[in-house]
Amino acid sequence: MKQEQVPAGNQSNLQEAAQREREQLKWELFTAFGKIEQLEQELAERQALLGHIYASSSWRLTAPLRAVATSAAYLVRPRKLLAALASRGAVVATRYPRTRTTILAGLDRFPSVKEALRRVVMPSLVADWSAPDVDYAEQMTLEKLPPSARFIYSELVDQLPDKSSP
Repeated sequence: MKQEQVPAGNQSNLQEAAQREREQLKWELFTAFGKIEQLEQELAERQALLGHIYASSSWRLTAPLRAVATSAAYLVRPRKLLAALASRGAVVATRYPRTRTTILAGLDRFPSVKEALRRVVMPSLVADWSAPDVDYAEQMTLEKLPPSARFIYSELVDQLPDKSSP
């Protein structure tokens, strides 16, 4: 690879510019580390203050009042309660498929609640909660099955006990 020759005067100017830029970057890095240290100290102070607040008697004594206020907010705004319950239910339903089935069966008994969940709370999660519309009048025939399914069907039929024998 061919290296270009830089005149001596320009080369010293380039070195000086690089040195100035290096010094500027060192200064910015030093300033950033100082800011990080300051923010970490602020965070530690605030966490300590919050710890003192949570450990205080007044915080513990007002816990029932805060619980009543939260419950009252849910009564005043039932959609908020519905949203909180639905989000917890959605988490449980996604983690545990059997529980999801139970929840869906329960919601089928209360269509108005199911509809409220669908419209208001979580349209994206509740959109698939209804059973798919299946036309059971149209009977499936072997000809409509793909070849792999027909093979599996024939294997299963061969394994069935013969109806003519007792």
